[in-house]
Amino acid sequence: MPARFRGLLGGECVLTKGPDGCLWALGKEEWRLVAARGAK
Repeated sequence: MPARFRGLLGGECVLTKGPDGCLWALGKEEWRLVAARGAK
């Protein structure tokens, strides 16, 4: 992960394949929101 993006993710992140087929790097809080929408 490039240093300029590390600060934006809050230290820890989740890497996942998005619905568009691209790799997504999400901060923990953003991941919780995405996961909650997917569970519905």
